[in-house]
Amino acid sequence: MITKMKKYTFLVFHRDYEAFLEQLRSLGVVHITEKASGTAEDATLQSLLQQADRLRKRSLITRGFYCKQGLFTPEICFVIRL
Repeated sequence: MITKMKKYTFLVFHRDYEAFLEQLRSLGVVHITEKASGTAEDATLQSLLQQADRLRKRSLITRGFYCKQGLFTPEICFVIRL
């Protein structure tokens, strides 16, 4: 019997990738493709990644402002620059 396959997109941290693939194989997943470009196909995921990037940039700007105003300790400002 032939059944329609379901398509899933997973975002996996590079260190966990091999273990993740092994777990999929143990479940009997028959077809796995890898995206070389690393871009998200799903519009919702793309939107969330863009929002996360905007928030990260705003956070860095805010932290930089607080460092310049002397509201953060030098140790914290050094870690933020890394």
